[in-house]
Amino acid sequence: MSSSNDHIDRHNARTAPSLPSHIHMVGIAGIGVSALAQAAIKMGSRVTGSDTHAVSEENPAVQRLLEAGAVIYIGHKAENVPLETDCVVASSAIPVNNPELTAANERNIPVLSRAEFLGALLDAHPGIKIAAAGTHGKTTTTAMLGYILQQAKLDPTVFVGGEVKQLGGNVRIGAPDAPMVVEACEAFGSFLNIRADVAILMNVEPDHLDYYRNFDRMKDAFRGFVKNLPAGKGVLIVCGDDQEAIGIAESAPEGCEVLYYGVDGQMSKLDSRAIQIKMDSRLQFVWNFRGIETPVTLRVYGRHNLLNALGAATAAVILGVSPAIIAEALSDFNGAQRRQELLGSPLWKGKEILVFDDYAHHPTEISAAISALRSSQQGRRLIAIFQPHLYSRTKEFLSEFADALSGADAVLITDIYPAREEPIPGVTSADIARFIAQKQPEKSVLYVPEMMDIPKMLTTVLQPQDMAIFLGAGDIRVAAEEFLKQIALEEKQ
Repeated sequence: MSSSNDHIDRHNARTAPSLPSHIHMVGIAGIGVSALAQAAIKMGSRVTGSDTHAVSEENPAVQRLLEAGAVIYIGHKAENVPLETDCVVASSAIPVNNPELTAANERNIPVLSRAEFLGALLDAHPGIKIAAAGTHGKTTTTAMLGYILQQAKLDPTVFVGGEVKQLGGNVRIGAPDAPMVVEACEAFGSFLNIRADVAILMNVEPDHLDYYRNFDRMKDAFRGFVKNLPAGKGVLIVCGDDQEAIGIAESAPEGCEVLYYGVDGQMSKLDSRAIQIKMDSRLQFVWNFRGIETPVTLRVYGRHNLLNALGAATAAVILGVSPAIIAEALSDFNGAQRRQELLGSPLWKGKEILVFDDYAHHPTEISAAISALRSSQQGRRLIAIFQPHLYSRTKEFLSEFADALSGADAVLITDIYPAREEPIPGVTSADIARFIAQKQPEKSVLYVPEMMDIPKMLTTVLQPQDMAIFLGAGDIRVAAEEFLKQIALEEKQ
């Protein structure tokens, strides 16, 4: 390896991980657990698993698992855990009283969380380990870096929290001693199990307060993640545009190298900076890394993706990848599924409309998604369709959601996707619609309780040449796909 961090070795004395012969995974259809299941199969383990909803036609990761020989049960029952099971891995969304976890405990089968299992894989990995953390942008930054290293012929292993076609899905298994890139998720403190050589810290904002209770405790967790870097030889790459991230960086162990990237920069000096930025149909900028300037063009939109690209590029260059290869890979990167993903561009009433799907479920992410589409598709009206995720998050950010969605020309809001939560009395998504109406009474805002009523209601506010973006971390994509089917039928008639 070369460049700014010659004291990180590409190899060390550890050997490739040896996994249990038979692993049973509870919550196997989830994006994180399904990636581990695919990795375990490729590394020689037999894998079984269960989930309440695991339809191969709807979930490409499930399809890949079935094709690879995994056995998947629908629903959770004690008898799903095979007698020969050596280890059980469970999603963080699985409650402790799950019958399969109870059966494993009764039979003294070791039970690991998804995060613990991923951490064990990293600990055993002999190559360099890179982890991307932050409240927003983890998936895209991880995917960008993984794709850069792939294009640089470094044959990386990549664990990413989304489907990325250019990486083959939500996991890519590379050479045993090649770099390993992982998305380090802060939910439930999961990233505290990750001990990387290189960490990217993008931003730190309040979220997951149902678990952390307050922002201070959440920031303590980020400090713990940073402290997991190896003293004297770790590298921390920090967004210098984010004041909270800058503060967290002070927790880096003694002797770690800290590099800062950004656009505006809260820091007086940035090691990695974007200059000469142009945001129109393509995002263009000049990347300046310690005086070396390289033109870059992105296929993805928005200032947030500019920062994601800077974080990934900075990590890649200290791993020895040339700026030219980094720029070429970034210009070819198509994005991750459900991150400003263009689902369709059908004709409607003789004019093209654009329909996007985005995983944004935090006010900052919603604002970024809307702003990005505004800058890249100037002249089109924007309709936002939002499904809140979690009662606790809706309660915590009620006013902020209203402000973020107000950036659209019209807004449709459906009921909350509860995920793991029980309803909180008095908390409904109708409150967001009411807040928007109070602040901007001239704006068209519709509360649509039943998600599958959205396609019909959307046509009442949509105009030719508009763009519509479906937002949320739940199942709102189903409504988007149904809307496209409805439009196709209308155009045939």
